[in-house]
Amino acid sequence: MGRPAFLRASSRAEIVLASAALLLLGACGPSVPALVVTPSTALVDERLSVVVEGVGPRQLFTLRAVTFDQRDRAWEAEAEFTAGPDGAADLTQVAPSPGGSYEGVDEMGLFWSASPTVEGAQIAHRPSLDYVTRLELIVDGVVVDSAVIRRRFDASDLLREEIEEAGLVGAYYRPQGPGPFPGVVVFAGSDGGLESAEWRASLLASRGVAALAVAVFNHEGRPDDLVELPLEYGVEAFEWLLDQPETGEVGVLGFSKGSELALNLAARETRVASVVAISPTAYVWPGVTDGPPETRSSWTWKGEPLPAIPWSIGPVAGSMFGRGPPFRLRVLYEESLEAAPPAIRNNAEIPVSEIVAPVLLVSGEDDGSWPATSMAEAVKETILESDPAADVTHLQYPGAGHLLFWDYLPVTTAERNAGQIFGGTAAGTAAARADSWPRLQSFLRRTLVE
Repeated sequence: MGRPAFLRASSRAEIVLASAALLLLGACGPSVPALVVTPSTALVDERLSVVVEGVGPRQLFTLRAVTFDQRDRAWEAEAEFTAGPDGAADLTQVAPSPGGSYEGVDEMGLFWSASPTVEGAQIAHRPSLDYVTRLELIVDGVVVDSAVIRRRFDASDLLREEIEEAGLVGAYYRPQGPGPFPGVVVFAGSDGGLESAEWRASLLASRGVAALAVAVFNHEGRPDDLVELPLEYGVEAFEWLLDQPETGEVGVLGFSKGSELALNLAARETRVASVVAISPTAYVWPGVTDGPPETRSSWTWKGEPLPAIPWSIGPVAGSMFGRGPPFRLRVLYEESLEAAPPAIRNNAEIPVSEIVAPVLLVSGEDDGSWPATSMAEAVKETILESDPAADVTHLQYPGAGHLLFWDYLPVTTAERNAGQIFGGTAAGTAAARADSWPRLQSFLRRTLVE
C-alpha cells in the first residue's frame, strides 16, 4: 500500500498542507506511530533530536528526508531502522541497516546525506536563506507520520549593518546587546564576493561573536580580480571591527584563499588576538582572475608585491588540463611547489613565525583544491620552530575534502562541482564539519577575551 496522495508533497508549500492532513487523519482514526523531531526550527549547525515511538517491538521502519534547496529542488535521503523491544528508536543511539543513505549512529545523517533529485543541483550558503526538510516515518510502505523542520543560517534577532566606507566593503553581524563581544573578521575564498563570507559571519554572530564579513574582490566597490591587492585592506577591516564599542579583542578567520590573507595579515599586525585558517596555505600564490593563469602575486604590502610560487604545469597537471574539467587543482599546486627552487619557496612562505596570536588550522587530508594538510603542517612546524610554547593547533581529517563548512546541509555533491574536484567523501567531509565547528567555537571563546 502506497502513501496517500496528499502526503506526496513535492515542494515547500505542499508540505504544510500535507502535515495538516496527516494530523487530521490521526485525530479521526486510531493512534499511529509518532515521529518526534526537536527543535522544529533551528540553525543549520544545530544537531536535532530524532525519535520514533509507538511502532511494534523490533519493527522495521524507514525514515525518508526530503530537503528543499534554494530553488525548491528536492534532495532525498532514506534509511531503514529496527525499533527496540519497546517499539521506539532514538537516532542518537541507533544506526540504520546497511544500504541506506548513511552508515553509523548519527542523528543528522538523513540531513547531510541527501542527494539531489535533479542532476547538477547545488546547495547555496547564503545568509537569511532557510532550508525546509520533511521527515517521513514509513511502516510497511505507508507514511504514518511526518515532521517539518526549518533551518536558517542566522538567528532572527541578529543586527546587520552594510559597510561601505573609505574603501571598505562588507557586512557586519552582531548579537543584540551592548557587549563586549569577541570580534572576528571573516575572509572568504577564491570565489570572491561577499555572500560566502557573509553566511559564515552570520552563523558566528548567531553563536555570540561580532563578525565582519569582508568583500575582498569580485564585488561592487571592489576590484574584479584578486591580483596585487594591498594587505592593508585587511588591516583596515581589522581596525574597523576593533574600533566598534561593542567588541572586545578581535581575531581573523579565513577559508581557503582567505586563509592566505588572514595568515599574512596576522604576521604583520600584532594586535590580532586569534587566527583561524580553514583549508589553508603556507605560501603566497599568484592572483585569481577569470582569464588565463595569472603570473602576478595575489597581494602587496607597502606597495610591493609579495613573492609568490610561480605556476609550473608538470606532466600530471598537463594531462589533467588536456582532458578538460572537472579539475583536481591540487596537482597543479603540488607540481608548482616541487618545481620551485628552494630560494623561491622560502621567499613565498607566509612569515607565520611572526604571528603572536594563537592559531587554529583545519584541513581535510583529501583536499582536492590544494595540499591543505601538508601546508597546514608546514605552518604549524614553522611557528613551533620559532616558539616551542606557541599556541597552535592543527585539526586534520581523513576522508575530508576542501569544503569544510559549518552545517548539516546535504554534502553529497561537495566532492565535485563547478568544474572542480574538491575531494573527500560525503561521510568524511560531513564528519569533519561536525567535529571542527564546535572546536572552532571553543577556540574563539578561549582566545578572544570578551
